[in-house]
Amino acid sequence: LIGLAIFGFAARLWVGKGRTWWDRKWLIGALALAVLAALNLIIAGQPWGVVYGFGLWAAKIVNAAGLFDPAANAFWSQAGNAQRLNEMVLMDITSITNIGILGGALWISARASTDSKPLTAKQWLVGLIAGFLMGYSSRLAFGCNIGAMLSGISTGSIHGWIWVPLAFAGTMIGVRVRRHYQF
Repeated sequence: LIGLAIFGFAARLWVGKGRTWWDRKWLIGALALAVLAALNLIIAGQPWGVVYGFGLWAAKIVNAAGLFDPAANAFWSQAGNAQRLNEMVLMDITSITNIGILGGALWISARASTDSKPLTAKQWLVGLIAGFLMGYSSRLAFGCNIGAMLSGISTGSIHGWIWVPLAFAGTMIGVRVRRHYQF
């Protein structure tokens, strides 16, 4: 709580005096996110995560194609992970939440204005490279901003607090790259 208070105070200083920093939509979104994360912890018995589900899907695909032997892999040969490879994807709680996230994103994008211009080939390429780098690095970090930071901080883990400044630095780099390509 002290760490969150420090970040809140720093955000207030960053915004400056006389400027609003409590947007009602952001506050409602933050509260909804906190409630849903708490419900996930209660129902699933584990903190909210995202990355494991995508790794599971990829492992299932390459395993089904005969390109991968889970027994030869230290991670997938562990009992719990090996069991998940043999179960339906719908039996994995992380996969269920990922399907919900993807469904929600598709629903929101379908409702979005159609006035926007289609992406250029360069924007697609940069987006695909950035997405791959984010996905790969989140797997290396044992989680994305949900699993590493949000769930890490909410469960009292120090790794979430280490993750925040490093993610912020990466975001600053990403914003500059994005400006360079005029997204």
